[in-house]
Amino acid sequence: MMRKSTVSLLCFLMVVAMGTTHLPGAVGEGGAVPAAAQRLVEDYPGLRVHMDGADVRAVYGQAMTSADTAERAAEWWLEDHSAALGVPNVDLRLMRSNTVNPSGTFTVFVYQQHLSGLPVEFGHARVLVRNGVPSSVVYVGATLAQAPTDGFPAITIGGPAALASVQAMADYSHLSEWTEPELVVYFGDDLPPTVPSVRAWEFQGTYPVLSNFERYSFFVNAADGTLVHVRNDVHYTEVEGHVSGMATPGLFPDRDTNPPVEMDMEDVQSRILGGETVFSDQNGDFVIPNDGDTEVTVRVDPFGPWVTVDNDTGQNIFSQEDVLPPGPADLMRNPAPTETTTSQTNAHIHTTLIHDFYKDRQPDYNGLDLAVTANVNINSTCNAFFSGTSINFYKSQSPSGCPNTAYTTVIAHEYGHFIVEQHNLSHGSFGEGIGDSVASMLYDDPGTGEDFFGPGQGPLRTAEDVINYPCSGPIHTCGQTLSGVWWQIRLGLGDLMGEEAGLSLTQQMYTDWMEITNGGSGNDSAHPVTAIEVLTIDDDDADIDNGTPNFDIICDAFASRNIDCPELNLLSFEYPNGRPDLLVPNAETIIAVNIVGISGDPAPGTGTVSYSIDGGEFTTVAMAEGNPNEYEATLPGLDCVQTLDYYFSVETTGGSQIDDPEGAPNPAFFAVAAEGQEVVVALDFEVNADWTVESDVELFNGAWERAVPAGNGDRGDPLTYFDGSGKCYVTGDGAFEDVSGGATNLRSAQYDLTALADPQVSYARWYSNSSGNFPEADIFVVRVSDDGGMSWVDLEVVGPTGGEVHGGWFVKTFRIADFVDITDQFRILFVASDEGGNSIVEAGIDAFEIFEYLCGGEDCVGDANGDGIVDPLDSGFVLARFGCEVGGGDPSCDAADQNGDGLVDPLDVGFVLARFGPCD
Repeated sequence: MMRKSTVSLLCFLMVVAMGTTHLPGAVGEGGAVPAAAQRLVEDYPGLRVHMDGADVRAVYGQAMTSADTAERAAEWWLEDHSAALGVPNVDLRLMRSNTVNPSGTFTVFVYQQHLSGLPVEFGHARVLVRNGVPSSVVYVGATLAQAPTDGFPAITIGGPAALASVQAMADYSHLSEWTEPELVVYFGDDLPPTVPSVRAWEFQGTYPVLSNFERYSFFVNAADGTLVHVRNDVHYTEVEGHVSGMATPGLFPDRDTNPPVEMDMEDVQSRILGGETVFSDQNGDFVIPNDGDTEVTVRVDPFGPWVTVDNDTGQNIFSQEDVLPPGPADLMRNPAPTETTTSQTNAHIHTTLIHDFYKDRQPDYNGLDLAVTANVNINSTCNAFFSGTSINFYKSQSPSGCPNTAYTTVIAHEYGHFIVEQHNLSHGSFGEGIGDSVASMLYDDPGTGEDFFGPGQGPLRTAEDVINYPCSGPIHTCGQTLSGVWWQIRLGLGDLMGEEAGLSLTQQMYTDWMEITNGGSGNDSAHPVTAIEVLTIDDDDADIDNGTPNFDIICDAFASRNIDCPELNLLSFEYPNGRPDLLVPNAETIIAVNIVGISGDPAPGTGTVSYSIDGGEFTTVAMAEGNPNEYEATLPGLDCVQTLDYYFSVETTGGSQIDDPEGAPNPAFFAVAAEGQEVVVALDFEVNADWTVESDVELFNGAWERAVPAGNGDRGDPLTYFDGSGKCYVTGDGAFEDVSGGATNLRSAQYDLTALADPQVSYARWYSNSSGNFPEADIFVVRVSDDGGMSWVDLEVVGPTGGEVHGGWFVKTFRIADFVDITDQFRILFVASDEGGNSIVEAGIDAFEIFEYLCGGEDCVGDANGDGIVDPLDSGFVLARFGCEVGGGDPSCDAADQNGDGLVDPLDVGFVLARFGPCD
């Protein structure tokens, strides 16, 4: 197949293009990359794969599958590339999707893995799509289980028997509340997986006394009845501080030295007894609808839409007042504050604050939009915990001991566990890190639990402590790796942008990241994939290789905890005068090549160019260097219609060789020696060109027709034509007119090519077979004939799978003599068919051309005015006819189109300038 060549020779003579290519990072950081992931990298050069042992954890760094909607991009990526995640025939079922951040930059799709039809505990894939036209997948993160090699053993233990076996164990016999067993696949709470995948009965057992609360998740092997794992679902903390209402001000707990002050309370349920119910706004104000004008009783309850406060040591506080409409009713929750009433007010205020902190930044995420129970004044001291469903806070110890733990950062920390739970992530060190970091993001302070152990004792933990990766300590300690990274990002952005703007960006980035993260790895709350996730969120052009807007700040923050970011592209290649696709025959071509350091330094004097003539062996020669890292590459003179593959190389000061294009010599840049192109057939299908449509008798829908595309693109049909003319050939011009029941053939007119030395055929095509109940089951075939259609030879077969079966216009060019003889009976045939069942097949053809490369001869190439010499008069001749209609009947306009591209523009002037001199 001949690669598409442009019609202009000016690419190396005029500044008409600039290209930049970057070095890929280490593909497969962390382990050997599966073959399917390697193929994915080949499809998207520069893509990176991060391995965690033998498991694929992240695919990132470049834009991948694109579609007209984010949903399609995610679906098509999974259809085409899910094998790259390293699990054969992976079964992923959509759990949720939502836009990430209020501006909707991204949409995240979260999938639950299933094995043998069962959900996999913590088995998820997250596909991040950058929204746009088109929308493109830019990141895929996964924590997936492998099925046993020989399959799961038979189930011999039922759910009731599994439950009874645990209830009989001495360690758990005191648990009084149990859930019904459910069959799942379990492969460990941590990553890499800690146990082989097993089918297990999962259930929870609870000891519901809040002063000594216990809750566990049990996993019992359904094949042999063994207890595979017990997970403690109670996540205690010794942390945090700050609240309000009559509530404690600042970050410190409720003490004599920090007495409560009156604060507005948002989202408190307020109601007229026997009447309407509303919630207060952020200023504490409310308006309750009321039909009458007689006195009513207005009551404020101990709950709101996002929290229900429950006092464990007595009655829940409320207040009410008899009011004559329209009031106002001035209600104070706890006008004479005590520890038990202040803690209730604190719990309401700060749970609402942390909910709103997240919801304001992720308005499309609904997982937190329910009322979590906040149990306060539990009859124990010096702790707080998350139970799996509620957040829980203890009474004070004494004036000099642990305070009542229902205050600011402690409340935020426990709600952080709720955020982790609602995102279907494993807790452990990661959950503790989220608790600490979400508190520091909300209150803009590194400490968690200020004066938790007594006055003047300082915070329980601080994100300023340096806890490095990898971490082998207790989970609360190792959680500080994550909180430390985020606090360093916050400080760095504050220094760069100013405190307020830096905090705002960090908070948004933090919640954006939370939407795509797959959590911790083993005992590490933050790890290299965490850095990849944050950089992906920060990236603004779907190319990690060239860095991200805040790359240095983010990576410095991770480096402060001994976590390396992925390496950036070291160098870029720039071509000030462009790269040529057409070369002047029998003359050397000079290309200016500048090397620019991105995250590395180019070594002066190391630049080379390598080239291959007509597919032969590559020859490598040094490029001439002027200023350091500014080169001129010399390509050899070729006979007309000879082809050249070429690429450039340079070394970094560290000794790494960088090639452009990436992966050279395959692929390489391509050029052909020719004076230009002569287009002998050019069809935009605005008029009938004697092409015919022939369809199977079984076809009942979707025959080829020449029209302006009228579908809406929902079923894979073209949204518009390719070449800007208006019409093209499409298979059924309507939203529901896909190819159905057979094949439809678009046959060209017959063309005499005998006057052409080496004709080429080019066209733009659209093909989609990825919708419907049986996607990717059909093919699109292009055939050519040299005997008027009596016999046919396949020119190309598209599908049934691959990157070009999801729609989109693709331009293809072929050398006809590589397939059939050059005769006066050339035809081309485009075949779209529905042979794969109930699938949706759509196709389109536009911008059809037959041309040949020009090699001089009798004509004086560049002599626009025909006076036998190429000189300034010819360039002036062209300039005077800028924009005139080629082929419109004016011979001088046709003569001005020197490069034969159908336009009179600056490229034609450059074409003439390159040929100044007398004609041969």
